[in-house]
Amino acid sequence: MAMRTHAARLLTLAAVASAFWLSACGGVDGSGEAAPGPADADAGDTGVAVSVDGYPLPPVDPGLTDADADDADAAPSPATLAQHRDRLLDTLPGGRCEAWAALDGDQRAVFLLVTDLLGKRTVLDDADHALSHVRRVHALRGRQHEGCLRCCGDREHNRVYLSLDDTLIAAFRDGALPAWRDTRDLLGPHEPFTASSETDLGQPRGQAHFFAADADVVALGRPGVEGVFDPRALELDLDFNLLHESAPTCEYGGESGLLRYQELWGAQGAAGDAELGFAPEGC
Repeated sequence: MAMRTHAARLLTLAAVASAFWLSACGGVDGSGEAAPGPADADAGDTGVAVSVDGYPLPPVDPGLTDADADDADAAPSPATLAQHRDRLLDTLPGGRCEAWAALDGDQRAVFLLVTDLLGKRTVLDDADHALSHVRRVHALRGRQHEGCLRCCGDREHNRVYLSLDDTLIAAFRDGALPAWRDTRDLLGPHEPFTASSETDLGQPRGQAHFFAADADVVALGRPGVEGVFDPRALELDLDFNLLHESAPTCEYGGESGLLRYQELWGAQGAAGDAELGFAPEGC
């Protein structure tokens, strides 16, 4: 009885080995021609044949799973505020490291607050942050320290000149930015711009100037951007009081402009701090 059982097991193992060999070789003669399959193949619950006439087939390499394919097709994660800052610094002469080293503390403060305002507090209708639609920095203007009556702000200092893409300039022109409104400034747009907008939360208040239409464009003719001819140019600063003082490094009511900005804007938009400890990657 034991001998018959042992012999039956040997026959079963031989049949399994034969099925495996035939599957691997692709045919009886090893030519690669498919051998005729059985009438019925067990597909189990997966839809893939796992046995033939009761004998297991070799395992199938699953390759990419549905989850892997979904990950491959997924949209890339949005760039961080720091990555956008690096990208924009790279548009200045010399690239991010040389440009950052050349900026004084006042210029850096302007850059950090303006990029935070557009990168974490200003969104388009589809919740896309505005900073991703800024193409380049034309110029950064810092604080005036000598020969000035209003050293914390005037029309030529404490501001940045940017170039926007079609989507963002259209949003400014159409009043389509939720955190922004038509300006209440009685003096109107800064020359040579023909339109302006401002944030509606309070002070410090973002104030932007731009061309109402591409056809309005002329050379900017302002300090630092004298020869710039860009229909999608934007001038942007932050006004800390009714006098339009706009230097983040000045004090207002005994408090630094940087701190006042953080207190007002820290809970807005994406929330969180303005990442004032930023340093360019790789520098």
